[in-house]
Amino acid sequence: MIKFDPQQRICRDPATALFLTLGAVSAFSSIQEGKEQKKALNMQADQQREQARLAAVEAEEEATRREEERDRTLATQRMAFTANGVKLTPAAGSSIALMDETARQFNLEIQAVRRRGAAETKFGFREAQISENKGRAALLQGFSQAAGTASSTFVTGKKEGIF
Repeated sequence: MIKFDPQQRICRDPATALFLTLGAVSAFSSIQEGKEQKKALNMQADQQREQARLAAVEAEEEATRREEERDRTLATQRMAFTANGVKLTPAAGSSIALMDETARQFNLEIQAVRRRGAAETKFGFREAQISENKGRAALLQGFSQAAGTASSTFVTGKKEGIF
């Protein structure tokens, strides 16, 4: 039986004292590990959110460039037709149809750029949320492991007559 002096609350058996100390250290380490994992995953989530915001900005900038390119191309077509004596009226037929088709193609590309940007943004924010959830889970796991270690240490201490 382990010698324990209730008046001094000191365990006189070095092996048991070491066991209890290691149990406490292990529990503390589990909590700290959970905290560190949560911190790292929150940092990852912050980076993912920033990348998502950048994807939205870059997509909008690309869409704006494509709109400007569309406007320049249509202006060039208009000038070319006018320079060759083509009047741009509804009766002009194929000239107007060509410009309409040019605008339609550019608009499709612009819409695709915006949709891609929206999808990348949504994906990035979803990934950030997943990372945050993993961080919370890691923290809870750390506390759970600490509770298991403390419980195991207590049970062993109870069996040995320490508690």
